[in-house]
Amino acid sequence: MESRGTYLIRVLYLLVDAILVNAWYFFAAWLRYQDETLHVLKLNYYQQLLVVLNLTWFMLEFAQRFYGFERTEKFASTFMRLIKITFWFFILLTIYVFAFKEYDFSRLFMAYYFSGLFVLLTIWRWFAFQMVKLYRRKGGNHRHLILVGTNSRKNEFVEQVLNNRDYGFAVSASFDTAGELNGKSLEKLIQQKRADEVIAFVSRDTSEASAVIRLADRLGVRLRLVPDVAYLGARRVRLDFTENIPILTPRKEPLSLWHNQLLKRSTDVILSTFLLVTVFTWLFPLLALLVKFSSKGPVFFTQKRSGIGKEVITCIKFRTMIVNNPQPEAQATPNDNRITPVGKWLRKTSLDELPQFLNVLKGDMSIVGPRPHMLVHTQQYARKVEAFMVRHTIKPGITGLAQVKGYRGEIKSEEDLEKRVYYDVLYLENWNVITDIKIMLQTAWKLLMGDEQAY
Repeated sequence: MESRGTYLIRVLYLLVDAILVNAWYFFAAWLRYQDETLHVLKLNYYQQLLVVLNLTWFMLEFAQRFYGFERTEKFASTFMRLIKITFWFFILLTIYVFAFKEYDFSRLFMAYYFSGLFVLLTIWRWFAFQMVKLYRRKGGNHRHLILVGTNSRKNEFVEQVLNNRDYGFAVSASFDTAGELNGKSLEKLIQQKRADEVIAFVSRDTSEASAVIRLADRLGVRLRLVPDVAYLGARRVRLDFTENIPILTPRKEPLSLWHNQLLKRSTDVILSTFLLVTVFTWLFPLLALLVKFSSKGPVFFTQKRSGIGKEVITCIKFRTMIVNNPQPEAQATPNDNRITPVGKWLRKTSLDELPQFLNVLKGDMSIVGPRPHMLVHTQQYARKVEAFMVRHTIKPGITGLAQVKGYRGEIKSEEDLEKRVYYDVLYLENWNVITDIKIMLQTAWKLLMGDEQAY
């Protein structure tokens, strides 16, 4: 059963959403009609529209459980749900308006309403998200947990979940085995209101898990199991069902879903086109002239690199090294004598990477993703790090999470390689549009401030 504090937060979410949905309707009408607002809103079909949009909004809100929240949910997840709800809200109301096209609905009014409501709800939900986190950090809205058992995930759970005060969890008691947590102990904690949930860390010893399940069922307390899946070699596991048969997928991959692929591709094309039209039309010729007149050779440098899966792509860059490179497969190093003077500046500012936006438009690459390696390096690194090829399940990028975390350029040690793979896999398991935007902004900041790893 949820606490009073959680219940009040849900009610507050619904109440403020209702106020915004309706208040912005009248304000959007005022923006469109000014002095005629009251007259227009008295028309029957505008009154009917107000009723329809309320019913539609709250139907979608309940369908997406937008009034609720998970304690460990990030704001990016909330924002993505808001995008989905607003999208379907727009589609359903557009269908309604076209179905009654004999009514004189203003398209400008509808544009004001949808765009303004999305902005207002985003601001409100972000503010509410921050306030709830602050409330929990101050000790409110806590959920009391009983920990039972131990496995390879317990320390990770304590570090990432319980030690994060934003989530609002408090440990009432901890037992190493189910035998220590007897019925009387748990019953006493429940009576003292110090047992909202039991978290059982179970291994492949089914008898231990069964004992905890029976005890929790007998006393009517919610139970959650944290299984030991270290033997699968995965940090995240997705559980699906075929009929009543549970199936574990060792890795969560948001970009395996078609709508996420479409969203990421649309973002790539829109941003790349915008940059090519507004910036590159004048910057490309200037950089091309610098490269051409600074040293002999072509303006562009092309190289075969590893793309998604086993695909081989032709990566395009401004040439930064001398022609007839004696070591074409060697990584660039500080004070590398193969790099031209202009090339050194281009690499330091990462301007040599700009032609890769053409790769993005072509569909070979994405703006954000794991950096593509030379084919020979892919073969070498795949032998050194087991999970290396996992990063090739998505398109390579111009920049990526590993790069903004400091792992770009030369790979000096096996630890560098492992860290790069770690962040690349972390990115593909947790992808969302907000993460891409953050990485782009962090990349831009590093370019402005200078990156020691760029040479």
